[in-house]
Amino acid sequence: NAGYFDLEVDAETVLEARAALLGVHRRRFAVEVEGLIWFDPLAYIGVRLIDGAQSVDLVCLVARWELDCDAERTRFELFG
Repeated sequence: NAGYFDLEVDAETVLEARAALLGVHRRRFAVEVEGLIWFDPLAYIGVRLIDGAQSVDLVCLVARWELDCDAERTRFELFG
């Protein structure tokens, strides 16, 4: 059975996390972080976004991340 996961339980965990966000109102966030962060989607299903100015405290799915090695910054596109 070819796939993206070594273990079936990993695939089920990711599917459950994604299903929790489907069918509910989702918002898109663009986040820039100082420093280089290598995001591992198999180790972390989502990331917690806390922003007091926007009254946000939730776990988001990472749709995209970009490393800018010259500026030493990491940009994330999050859905939550």
